[in-house]
Amino acid sequence: MTSAIAWTVGELARKAGVTVRTLHHYDQMGLLSPSDYTEAGYRLYGQQALMQLQQILTLKALGLPLEDIHRILVDPGFELGHCLRQQKQALQARLKELTQAVETIEAVEAQLAAKQAPEPDLLFKIMEVIQMKQSQEWVSQFYSPEQLEALKQRQQANPDEAQQGAQAWADLFAEIRSQMHQDPGSEEVQRLLPDWQQRWQELIKGFTQGNAELSSSLNNLYANIDKAPAQVKQGYDEWTDVRDFMEKAKKAGKQS
Repeated sequence: MTSAIAWTVGELARKAGVTVRTLHHYDQMGLLSPSDYTEAGYRLYGQQALMQLQQILTLKALGLPLEDIHRILVDPGFELGHCLRQQKQALQARLKELTQAVETIEAVEAQLAAKQAPEPDLLFKIMEVIQMKQSQEWVSQFYSPEQLEALKQRQQANPDEAQQGAQAWADLFAEIRSQMHQDPGSEEVQRLLPDWQQRWQELIKGFTQGNAELSSSLNNLYANIDKAPAQVKQGYDEWTDVRDFMEKAKKAGKQS
């Protein structure tokens, strides 16, 4: 070990305000390797590792994905400016949302100070911001930090992916709903059923990308949907009749 100063993984995690699991993950990614090991095989981190961790956390605070941070650290020719421009756009969009939320709250405060009843639209806007935050936090608990990071990278690489997926689901559900006046076991519904099922599975696979762990996280989320915030549950309940109809159609197909 070249430096007289060395920290164990637990000590470095506490000092840096990260978890031991995070440091292990950085090691696995090749982002931050231990400077040395004890005779018992425990990780030790020196001054150089501390400086590299500071770089990683600084870039991560800017919102850069870990894969891009890895490229920046190992490839001097990597275009950091492009990454920063992308992140600046994302931060500007978030700043706009926060600014609008603050302005809405200030407008309500002004009306209260003037002894006026707050306008309903302003109150609804505040509730919308609160519910959106609660929904994001509830959904996030079902995914690992690595999965959330991967989803974030996908969103940055293709900002329209989520909207396109939501539209594809809406189109499929609307098509199924247009046939719900028929008996689930009717010849026409049974003719359409295989196409519906295929598109349904393709949309799920489009989100999970065939990743078994991500599929498990998604299934766990839906297993707990009854505990979801109202905003999440409302979106799920909107299509309950479609899901029920699909189940009846599948059962009718098996019985025929």
